[in-house]
This record gives sequence, structure tokens and C-alpha cells, in this order.
Amino acid sequence: MRNKALSRQEDMSEKYLLQQQINTLRETLVSAALKKGMTNHTVLSISEELDRLIFQYQQLNAVKKAT
Repeated sequence: MRNKALSRQEDMSEKYLLQQQINTLRETLVSAALKKGMTNHTVLSISEELDRLIFQYQQLNAVKKAT
């Protein structure tokens, strides 16, 4: 029981951290896109990283729902 509670707490911490990273990177992306344009290499790199973080977040939620 304790291990399951600890695992859930770790999942929540990971989820919270991912949410913070996503929000920060989203703000960075918008700012960079406004300054450099949507097709700028840096903007595209930030967008790809944001996609990876969102995918991680979705995977974490999918695992949670499956258990």
C-alpha cells in the first residue's frame, strides 16, 4: 500500500513538473515566434521540444488511466 501511494505521489510530482515545463516552453515559443517568425529554425526547435513534452505528459496520463 505504501509503495503504491509513493508511486502515485511520484507520478503527481512528475506530472506537475511536466506541466510547469510545458507552460514555460509555451511562453518561450510564443515570444520567439513573435520576434523571429513561425518558420525560424529556433522557433521550430522549441516547437519540437514542446511537442515532446506534451507527448510525455499524455503518456503519463494514459498510464494512469490504464491502471
